[in-house]
Amino acid sequence: MNMKHEEDPADEEIQITGITYSGGDGSAPGEAIVIGGAHSHAEGIRAGKRYIARRFGEEGSGWRLQSQSLFVEDERVIDELTVEITSGETESLYFEVSDFFGSDD
Repeated sequence: MNMKHEEDPADEEIQITGITYSGGDGSAPGEAIVIGGAHSHAEGIRAGKRYIARRFGEEGSGWRLQSQSLFVEDERVIDELTVEITSGETESLYFEVSDFFGSDD
């Protein structure tokens, strides 16, 4: 299932860098957001944080990272990011990072 995102100014940057987001809504490992097109591990991690910023606002003012963990499920490398949003609630987002995990920076 491909995700369709509303038009956003950040989309221009994503198109320039070639980063794509597909898969599910990130609410569970089986619904992980697939980050594609990253040329290095660092670029892929930045893409995940850009996705979160588009959803919740800038890091620090709209959300902050509480924890991050990596695991393998069904031969896919999943990065779980748990964030606290400004309302005080926490939310976990799951990204599939198999495409770039372990690649040189």
